[in-house]
Amino acid sequence: MFDNSALPFRIYARGELMGAVAYAEDAAALVAVMGDGAKIVTSAGTVWREGEESQPAGESYDYVAQVIEERAKGRIPPKVQTRDLCLLCGEDRNHPSQAIRGGHRC
Repeated sequence: MFDNSALPFRIYARGELMGAVAYAEDAAALVAVMGDGAKIVTSAGTVWREGEESQPAGESYDYVAQVIEERAKGRIPPKVQTRDLCLLCGEDRNHPSQAIRGGHRC
């Protein structure tokens, strides 16, 4: 089984883990391909949500890399609202859909 615990950038789309990578630029490329709603999650939480940022990831992987690395270090606050996100799956633990399903299960 693949161990992604050493890979700091996890990419989620449609609520599923799509990949985990070691480099911020690679995370930007994957998010660009996944399109709106895809997100990059680190141990600091969600640091990029495609479609809600000032520019799409496909315009500049270097820009995305700089932004997500700074957000992960806490130097600039994330643009996305702070929520209680699961570090394993990236889902909002307090979203109303969680109550319907009987709570967060990861």
